[in-house]
Amino acid sequence: MLDKYTKPISIGVVLLFIIIPLIVPIPAISYLLLNLDEYFNENYYAISQVVFFLESILFIIGMFFLSFGAVRTMLVPLTFSKEKHVIRIQRKSTKTCPKCGIQNTVSAQFCIYCGYKI
Repeated sequence: MLDKYTKPISIGVVLLFIIIPLIVPIPAISYLLLNLDEYFNENYYAISQVVFFLESILFIIGMFFLSFGAVRTMLVPLTFSKEKHVIRIQRKSTKTCPKCGIQNTVSAQFCIYCGYKI
């Protein structure tokens, strides 16, 4: 259930820490590969600008996914809280613990809260 809420965080992390570092060295690699070209200065500048633009767009998208996933994860209801567990148990037929007063299921041999033998 929680993976549904954390998937945007995973996408943001992949963009920010895997994809962007892979495209950053493209201008340097193109410089090494195209160094013999006499018109290379214009090509290198164009390649650098395209990579910088792509890097900026991917950074913005990655931060959006990271932020969206963080906010979405914070909104996950606390499904395993003690209060909800006690409320769910009270809907069934219950018996009260003589030590702490918490409602337990009829079949319980020990209290779910204090462990007292019922």
